[in-house]
Amino acid sequence: MGQGRALLGWAIACALLGAAISYVDDAERTGELVNWIRSLTVVIVIWLVAFPVWETIFPRRPKR
Repeated sequence: MGQGRALLGWAIACALLGAAISYVDDAERTGELVNWIRSLTVVIVIWLVAFPVWETIFPRRPKR
């Protein structure tokens, strides 16, 4: 469930940043927005890889 929400947040953020980039339509002025998309993508990929590894090494205890 948490992974789906993270992906949804990433998709919404990237869509809004992409819309802003398209609206401004000047690569020189929107370079930082492109960098934000790259940063968000790196973070979500790391999180999607690291979380399953973490859960494998340290499984959650079942709720009582």
